[in-house]
Amino acid sequence: MPLSNATNTSGALVVAPSTSSKRSRSARDENESFYDDPSSENAKPQKKRCVKDVKPDPHTTLPTPTSEFIQLRFQLARFKGVFRIVQLPQNYTFANLHTFIQFAFGWGGSHAHQSFVWSNVEMYSGNYKKGEIAMWEGCCTP
Repeated sequence: MPLSNATNTSGALVVAPSTSSKRSRSARDENESFYDDPSSENAKPQKKRCVKDVKPDPHTTLPTPTSEFIQLRFQLARFKGVFRIVQLPQNYTFANLHTFIQFAFGWGGSHAHQSFVWSNVEMYSGNYKKGEIAMWEGCCTP
């Protein structure tokens, strides 16, 4: 059991068992002074501070202004008639696009969704499945 220091009325040091399981600050300081000299072979290893790169959030950082836009149609699968047609800057990143889609459909950022990137897309012609993709190549999930 740890000991605590106290003085009686005569000024003598009295050592009594402590109710705390922690060592007193003074006892800890005396024992740890052995490690205080950084040049000592018994020195405590210095904690390395981790400095994080503070990079801008790609979801909220807008690209430079441009006069070149692309018109896109966003359509929800399995929800007939739910779509948005928008014009977006051509230099939008996928992170910008992700944030915009969340905004356009009124989602708060926690809505479960999945996106795909396709190449060589062919749409159904005429009124048969209008606006739906007939064929594609190179599907991958980001």
